[in-house]
Amino acid sequence: MMRNERWVWWACLLGFLLAGVVLGDWMPALRGPAEWHWWLADPVPADRLLRFTAVAALFGLGWWGLGRWLANHPTRARAWLALSGLFLLITLLQTAYLGLFRANPLALQYEYVVSNQVSGYWTAAQELGPIDAALRDYPWRMPTFTADPHPRSKPPGIVLFIWGVQQALAKSPTLAQQLGAWARGIRCGDLWLAAQSNVALSSAVVVGVLTPLLSALALWPAYGLAARRWGAAAGWLAAGLTAILPGRFLFTPNFDTVYLMLTLLALYLLDTGLRRRRVVWTFFAGIILSLETFFSLVTGMAGLLAGLLLFRLLTRRLRRLAVLVDEFQRGDFAVYAPYRGQGAQGDEIEQLGAHFDRMAQRLQALIETLQERDTLRRELVNHVSHDLRTPLAALHGYLETLQIKAGQLTDADRAIYLDAALRHSRRLGRLVGDLFELAKLDAHAIQPHRECFAAADLLQDIAQKYPLPAR
Repeated sequence: MMRNERWVWWACLLGFLLAGVVLGDWMPALRGPAEWHWWLADPVPADRLLRFTAVAALFGLGWWGLGRWLANHPTRARAWLALSGLFLLITLLQTAYLGLFRANPLALQYEYVVSNQVSGYWTAAQELGPIDAALRDYPWRMPTFTADPHPRSKPPGIVLFIWGVQQALAKSPTLAQQLGAWARGIRCGDLWLAAQSNVALSSAVVVGVLTPLLSALALWPAYGLAARRWGAAAGWLAAGLTAILPGRFLFTPNFDTVYLMLTLLALYLLDTGLRRRRVVWTFFAGIILSLETFFSLVTGMAGLLAGLLLFRLLTRRLRRLAVLVDEFQRGDFAVYAPYRGQGAQGDEIEQLGAHFDRMAQRLQALIETLQERDTLRRELVNHVSHDLRTPLAALHGYLETLQIKAGQLTDADRAIYLDAALRHSRRLGRLVGDLFELAKLDAHAIQPHRECFAAADLLQDIAQKYPLPAR
C-alpha cells in the first residue's frame, strides 16, 4: 500500500507540474495554434491573486480538517457530510479561480456559454426549432448550424440539454425575465444577443452555473471507488485530487468537464453490480455510458474502455484466488500458498481470500489430526492384537492338552487345566469387551458421564481386593 501511495503522489506532482507549464504558457508547443490562449499567461491583478490564494489555502485547510474528522470515525453518514463540505469548498475555489480573470465570475461563465468560438452549443440550441422535427432531421441539420465546429460534428446531447433547460425556464417567466435582464447588461453591444428572448439568455446563465456543479459531483463516485478498494483514507485522497484536477478549472464551464462525473459514476455502478452480482446496477452503468455517447462518442468510448479495464482489475484477484484453490486441490490439500491480501481491512474479494486462507489452514490442521489418529489407531491395533494373541494361545494350548491327553490325566489335573482355560477365556472376553467399548467411544455412540465419588471408599475397596499385598 505504501508503495502504491508513493506512485500516486509522484503522479500527482508530475501532473501539477505539467499543468503549470501548460497554463503558464512556458512551452508554446503544448499550447497548440497561436490563436489559442491560456488565461494564466495574462497578468493577474494582485488583489485577485491574493483573494484566490486565500481561498486556495481555505480549501486546503478544509480538505485536511474534513479528512481528519472522517478518519476518526469513517461511517457512511460522515463520508456524505465530509464530501458535501468538500463540494462547497471546491465550488468556492472554482469561483475564486474564475475571479482571477473577471471581477464577476458569473459573467465570465455566461460569455463562455454563448461564445461561438468556444463551443457554439448554445447557438445551435437557438437554431434547433421544433424538437420532433429537429431530432428526426438532426444529421441533415448539423451542417447548417452557424456555430462551428462542435455542433456540426458532435452528437445532439449537449444541444438537447440546453433546450431542456430552456423548457424548464419557460415555465418560470419571472426568473427568466430577471436572469435575461441581467444577461443583456453584460454584452450590450451584441445586437444578436440582445434580440434573443429572456428564456434563451437565462438558459445560458443557468447552464454556466450548472455545468461546474455537475462536474463537482464526481467527488462521490471517486470516493466510493477508492474507498471500496483501499479504505476511507484512500477514498478521501481520491476525492480531493478529483476536485482539483486542472482540467476542471481550465475548461469550466465547458460541458466536457461533466464527462468526468459521468464516467466515474458509470464505473461506480459497474463496480457495484459486479460486487453485488445484480444486473440492475450494471444496467444503470450501461445507461450512463449510453448517455455519454449521446453527448460525445469519444468520451463514451473512453468510459467503456475504462469500464473494461476496471472489470479486468476486479477479476484479476478472483482469477488468482481460483488458481490457488485449484493448486490446493491438486496437491491433495497438503501444500497451500496463502493469498496474503489485506484481510478484513480490504474489500469483499480480500475478505474472501482471508476466509479461504483460514479455511485452508483449518483443513490442513484437520488432515494432520486425522493422520495422527490413524497412526495411533494402527499402533493400538498392533498392541491389541498382541494382547489378544497371548490369552488365545494359552486357551488353545490348555484345550489341546485336554484333547490329546484325555485318557492320561487325572481328575485333579483335568480340573487345573479347565480352570486355567476358563481364566484365559475370561481375560480374552474382557479384552474384547474393552475393544467394543473403545469403538463406541470413538464413534461417539456413548458419552462418558462424570460424577463425584468418595476417595476413602475407593481406597477401602482396593485394600479389601488385595489383602495379601497390602499386608
